[in-house]
Amino acid sequence: MMNEEPNNLTEKAYSLIKSMIFDQTIVPGQRLIYRELSMRLNMSTTPIQLALARLEQEGFVQLVPNVGYLVKKITPKEVEDLFDIRTILELHAVELAIMKQTDESLKVLHDKIQDHEKYIVEIYDCKKLLLDAEVLLQIDRMSNNLEIVK
Repeated sequence: MMNEEPNNLTEKAYSLIKSMIFDQTIVPGQRLIYRELSMRLNMSTTPIQLALARLEQEGFVQLVPNVGYLVKKITPKEVEDLFDIRTILELHAVELAIMKQTDESLKVLHDKIQDHEKYIVEIYDCKKLLLDAEVLLQIDRMSNNLEIVK
């Protein structure tokens, strides 16, 4: 690992920590300790610190004075507000996707919708949420608007 560029390690740390948040390997309210993450991800603490700072800017973690970084808890109001914004963006993305569709992009969308429909659970879980996100992300990609995709 010593020959990897620092930016690559930071990006790797960022992606891995974000994935751990999404798949609930680390949970809301959990304290993130540099040394533990460093050992877990097999890298020095510097890329971990840089990745956590980026995740803080994006709202995934928060820095609490005299405590350190914590995985951010999401309030019901934040979920509601984000859902409103996402609804507006998705409606626009669907309009763009309809105009810019291709046979290939429709096939990918169809496959993602089928994966979503095949996964049947009594309680809406993280995997179902990720399958939802995959369908929406494909529509976003079909819009050819990189800002919506972000």
